[in-house]
Amino acid sequence: MGRTDHLRLAMVAVACLATVAPGAWAGRKPDPAPFQVDADSLSKRYRRMAVSCVNTIGGLHVVVPDDSTTRFASGLATKLAGAGWSIVPADSVLSLWHGVALQEGGIFDPRTGRRDSTRVRRVTARTSQTLRDSLQADLWLHYGLVVVSADYDDGMAEWDGVKCNVGAQGFIATLLTGFQSGTIPALSLEVEIHDLDGRLLYARRGGLVSVNHMIKDRWVPVPTDTLRSSAVREPALTRALTPWLDRVRPVTISE
Repeated sequence: MGRTDHLRLAMVAVACLATVAPGAWAGRKPDPAPFQVDADSLSKRYRRMAVSCVNTIGGLHVVVPDDSTTRFASGLATKLAGAGWSIVPADSVLSLWHGVALQEGGIFDPRTGRRDSTRVRRVTARTSQTLRDSLQADLWLHYGLVVVSADYDDGMAEWDGVKCNVGAQGFIATLLTGFQSGTIPALSLEVEIHDLDGRLLYARRGGLVSVNHMIKDRWVPVPTDTLRSSAVREPALTRALTPWLDRVRPVTISE
């Protein structure tokens, strides 16, 4: 089963949960500060950034192919390059990760078939070292899709800087859910920037689409193909990166 299929299954699962109890997700929280360290201390210290799609499970970051949303990596790289950053592209990082994982005997425990946290950390450390020594990278940007809670009121949902009509409005919605307002699951683009020692410097999300939409009298999954639309991707990319691009300037060659 591919990553696209896993994403579709996840979307169907949360759609079913939303039908039963859309208020089960936590209410909207204040937007967290994106910088995990003093932003001014980061400017003019770094020049080259590696970009990769990651799957985060149990706090472990595993580099994965971006086969379901192929345009996010290029969008991030374009925005960073436009601000003067040198880029190690996502396909190069993925190839490096796979090579290191192969040398280390993989990232799964051969006895259980499950991810081995020690192996993952070892592969991550070696990949970081190679990014630094051989590809002259200073930072590593991880991105991926995450499911978050979105507040909705009379059909309009809002989360991570985006608003959209999810159809849950009026008398039918009240009969179905018991509420004209509540929370539903939604997808966001999550961006994290780490130094090559693994320290988290920056984290920010940009909203994409709701996971489901009310049609007539029931919640149905939103097609994943929606993520391929630039009208959906571009606002999320902009929101996820703007504080970094506004505050952190890369070192230039002349410097």
